[in-house]
Amino acid sequence: MTTDLASATADLHCHSSASGPNGNWWYAQLGIADCKTPPEEVYAQAKAAGMTFVTLTDHDAIDGALELAHHPDFIVGEEVTVVFADDGVRIDVVVLGLDKARHREIQARRDDALALVRYLRAERLVHFLAHPIYDPGNALEPEHLDRLGALFPLWETRNGARLPEANELAARLLPDAAAHRRLAAEYGFEPSPLGSAGIGGSDDHGGIDIGTTYTFTPPAATVEEYLDHLRAGRCRPAGLHAHPARMTHMVARLLDRHRTGSVDEQRLETWSALAGGKLEHRDVARLAEALAFGTGMDDAEPALPFSDPNGVGRQLQTLRRYARSQARLAPYLTVQAYLARERQGARRLAERTGRPAERDGVRVALLADGLGSVNGVAETYRELLPHLPADVRVTAIACGTARGIDVLEVSRAATLAFPLYPDLDLPLPHLSEVGERIFDCDADLIHVSGPGPLGLAGLAAAKLLRLPLVATYHTELGDYARALTEDPLLAELAHAATSRFYAAADLVVAPSRETAHRLRTVLGIAAARIAVVPQGVDCRRFSPEHRRTDRAAGPSVLCVARLSKEKGIGRLLEAHALLGRGELELTIVGDGPARQALERQAAGRATFTGWLEGEALSRAFASADLFVLPSTTETCGQVVLEAQASGLPCVVSGQGAVREAILPGSSGVVVDIDSAEGYAT
Repeated sequence: MTTDLASATADLHCHSSASGPNGNWWYAQLGIADCKTPPEEVYAQAKAAGMTFVTLTDHDAIDGALELAHHPDFIVGEEVTVVFADDGVRIDVVVLGLDKARHREIQARRDDALALVRYLRAERLVHFLAHPIYDPGNALEPEHLDRLGALFPLWETRNGARLPEANELAARLLPDAAAHRRLAAEYGFEPSPLGSAGIGGSDDHGGIDIGTTYTFTPPAATVEEYLDHLRAGRCRPAGLHAHPARMTHMVARLLDRHRTGSVDEQRLETWSALAGGKLEHRDVARLAEALAFGTGMDDAEPALPFSDPNGVGRQLQTLRRYARSQARLAPYLTVQAYLARERQGARRLAERTGRPAERDGVRVALLADGLGSVNGVAETYRELLPHLPADVRVTAIACGTARGIDVLEVSRAATLAFPLYPDLDLPLPHLSEVGERIFDCDADLIHVSGPGPLGLAGLAAAKLLRLPLVATYHTELGDYARALTEDPLLAELAHAATSRFYAAADLVVAPSRETAHRLRTVLGIAAARIAVVPQGVDCRRFSPEHRRTDRAAGPSVLCVARLSKEKGIGRLLEAHALLGRGELELTIVGDGPARQALERQAAGRATFTGWLEGEALSRAFASADLFVLPSTTETCGQVVLEAQASGLPCVVSGQGAVREAILPGSSGVVVDIDSAEGYAT
């Protein structure tokens, strides 16, 4: 913080190891104390942060504050837990300028909010309503807030442990002086002699954020002069709101101090060195995860009791270590869940009070594996995202960069080789980082592309953050496993895992009617939770207008696909050989693990171009005479739509959803016999 010489500052809400129990269920479940920071350390940190004055506002206790009372710039304070006698609603009130006698009088009135307020006013004690929107019991109603406005003209509208949604709602609901007098008259209260204003305080419990949220007043030479500014409402809040990274750091420090009685400086130095310098809020969960995954917190992996020529066993060990490291992040993920509930609660309360914040449309967090590579799923999103309505804001989240899509990157915790695709690595994301990215983009829902690592992370985040989950069914994983391995057990396992994944989604998007039928009858997804959203084509990009004028005179057949076993390219090459017509040119666009084997099979009778993009791909489509896709595992067959938009008749398999794209006898032929002979005839 940069101190303004024309102002005075104080963090008016912070805690020390002398704090009493705060009744926080969450802390109780984690088994940690409210705060473990010694009072003198609080004072030193506040001064280091540039605060003009310092206070301690421990829960229902002033012992720590009295230890610092000898400092001339110190204000004895207390956070008082107060109950309304008529309905039991609990609030917290911060009182400043105390002594032992007044502390005893305040504690004697805690169970009657009205009696306490009368006493505070009679004693001219500065007091303010702490974190007004903090409502763990969901007990606050608009009438409660009106009553609080009648009693308290000073509200903490910037609390460093509360989210912007809660703080900003408090600022919108804070009554001005006229509204306070009106509300006081409605409830039969005397108006407060205090001015109406917002207060700022860090509400620090971990000894890391003291002085990062604070209250400005005009210049003040003494404590009493500063308090007079507060009494008159000559103040304003400033500084930071809560964020999952900050709260995670606080919990880590509390847990550390709870275990050892003091911060383990050696461990913090190690973490700091790993972070490359000062330990920042965002580093803590990542470092805990790194230590769990690979720096000695786990036992050494045992030697494999079997031969592992393909590395599958090692991949399973990697997966096991990854799962174990993520499980150790439970406290950090709990913080994200806690704050997500607070955000949703603040928005519900804002709706009930008629003071909702403006929100620009629907916000979607998109988690899709493989956005950085060439594949049908990635191409679908590359085509779709630019054409969404203006009121739909999509934030794509990916491990690494993505071709043609702006993404929020999450780093990988590990990499898993995919046995069925030797050229494909699966990055395993840091779950805490995924949750933080989703939290930061303030998503209304999560959209996942399938049950890959990011899709599974999205599913976990949706449950944790209580957000709706939309999952698109792009890939027939069970059929892929059967085609690639010819192992019925592995295919059944893939089918079962896929079924469980999509059963957990709130809505499943199918790109075709055939796929929707499969979701209902094979995977057991209820029809009410399936939406058929057909895919489209950019008819400017795929059009007969791109046909080359210098193409060869003979007939040309085109196939565009990933070159892997499940796409059936081998059958196409066999059919081409059966026809035995040298003048029939066959061009195969694509790449993949089966390319070398297919090139050997073709023996020079077909042209393999590799992947084409942009104008080159448009010309390839438009310059052919016939398009063939022999795959039996398609959920849509986007390339068939692109071929037809380019003016080509198509030959497709009668298995899978691709046949929906064909009007037999008009736009193409559906081959019911899945063999080379079937395609040749």
